[in-house]
Amino acid sequence: MHRITSSAIVLDIENAKLTDYDALVEELIYIPLGREKGMLGSIKNIIYYNDRFYIQDEGQDQVFIFNRTGENIRKISAKGRGPKEYLGIGNIDIDAERDALIIRDVLSGRSLYYDLDGNYMYSYDTPFQSDGMLWLSDSTLLYLCATHQNGYTQELARYGLLATSGDSLVAKEFKYLPSQTGYYSARNNLRRGYDKVYYRPLFSDSIYAINSDLTYSLAYYARFKDSAWKKYNKSDKFVSMHDKGHGEYLFPWFYETQDFFIGNTKVTGNKTMDHVIYDKQKGVTYISQMKEYDSIKELNRFYGYDCFGVGNGYFIFACDAIIFEERTGINKRLKDSTLTITDPNLEKIIKNLNVNDNPILILTKFKSI
Repeated sequence: MHRITSSAIVLDIENAKLTDYDALVEELIYIPLGREKGMLGSIKNIIYYNDRFYIQDEGQDQVFIFNRTGENIRKISAKGRGPKEYLGIGNIDIDAERDALIIRDVLSGRSLYYDLDGNYMYSYDTPFQSDGMLWLSDSTLLYLCATHQNGYTQELARYGLLATSGDSLVAKEFKYLPSQTGYYSARNNLRRGYDKVYYRPLFSDSIYAINSDLTYSLAYYARFKDSAWKKYNKSDKFVSMHDKGHGEYLFPWFYETQDFFIGNTKVTGNKTMDHVIYDKQKGVTYISQMKEYDSIKELNRFYGYDCFGVGNGYFIFACDAIIFEERTGINKRLKDSTLTITDPNLEKIIKNLNVNDNPILILTKFKSI
């Protein structure tokens, strides 16, 4: 892999516009998820593909497949040591060339291929360990590696990103630098953007775009108080955080559509997480805290708090009944008539919501303001 020069977007958190989250939201679509095949545990990842939601259940090492209306049409639960089984799911992805679902077994180093209905097709092993994997193009796959993995081989030791084409290792890049030099790059992230794959070390304010030809470039970098941006923004090395503790809270998740970028952060000094929303068309960075519901008297919208994926221009949030109640105290407030729900669709969903249900997906589309 080699780096190429490309224009990058500055996520200017230090000078961002403080904005009510509600003002940026154009549309919300609520999709209650059925429990025909069982209960979801802890959601890690949601992929929307061909009108279906593929949801990785991190808590139970399972994958649930839902249709566009929220009906649970399949559950993949194959934990074990057999030839068609996995030990622990690192992540899931879609191979768009083959129309196949991939499950990456983080413990065995195996990648398992399923058709889009969830039927097992085949699997193969890689001669290295990785925390996760994404399909890039054709037969090229990217693998996310932690600092402690692959130390047994000098060739692969301490590389953050590996690439294979078919059975061959074709590239490696982003070598971890010694922590003594002041760089931090553990617990890195690999995300799918609108038309690229993005790679970011956790203790870095830089996000790199990986292109289909295995070149890469700086795509986004964050500028905020006490960051090392001014010193390192043109460097080919990882950009380290001034404060390692703060760096841990810069974009633990981030996603992108054609028009918007969203991530969350705690580097603004607030006690709670803020959303950083970047409008690509206007070139404006917004900081927005999620709406507090305890003081409102009329409820016409409800937002999720964590994003898990994208699809058709929407960011996919999820919220279950327990979190919903914790955030709103809604049952008590409806009973004592201190809260009224003014959206009939939302009212119907809330009245049918209970703790034994699967979460609600909240598809969110933003607008320029």
